[in-house]
Amino acid sequence: MARIPENVLNEIQDRCDIVEIISSYIPLKPAGRNFKAICPFHHEKTPSFIVSPEKQIFHCFGCNAGGNVFHFIKEYEKMEFIEVVKMLAEKTGVRLPTLLERDSEGEGFINALYSANDFAANFYSTQLYSEGGKQALEYLKKRGINTQTQKRFRLGVALNLW
Repeated sequence: MARIPENVLNEIQDRCDIVEIISSYIPLKPAGRNFKAICPFHHEKTPSFIVSPEKQIFHCFGCNAGGNVFHFIKEYEKMEFIEVVKMLAEKTGVRLPTLLERDSEGEGFINALYSANDFAANFYSTQLYSEGGKQALEYLKKRGINTQTQKRFRLGVALNLW
C-alpha cells in the first residue's frame, strides 16, 4: 500500500472543518464550545457523541469511538483509509503525490520500486553462487550461516567488477 506523506495528511485535515463534515452525516447540536449528537456507531438514547471544533476531533463516551475527520468517514462510510484521503483531498483541493496514482495496468511507482529491488536482490544472490562469489560464500560458511538462511534472506555479494 502506498504511504501518504504526513504533511499531505495534515494539509487535508487543516482544510477540513470536522463539524461541517460530521454534520453532513448526522445532526449536531451546540453544547458549549463543542457539539453533541446521538452516536452513529452504537445504539443509544441520550447523546454521548461529542465533536470538538477546537481540536478537530470527535469522541463518544458510550462506545469509546473517536478520532479525526479521516477516522469518522472511514468508520461511518465503511471505506478504506486511502479512499477517504482521496475523497477529502478532492473536496479540499489538495493535490496528492503521484506515488498514489496508478497507471492503466495498476502498476504504480511503489510497485516499480519493489520490482527493481527484487531484480537487484536476485542479481546479487546469484552472484554469491558464481565463480567470483566463492570467497564471500566461504566467509558466510565460516560464520555459520547455512544455505537455507542464505536463500531465505536472499544474501548476495557485489563483485568488484564492471
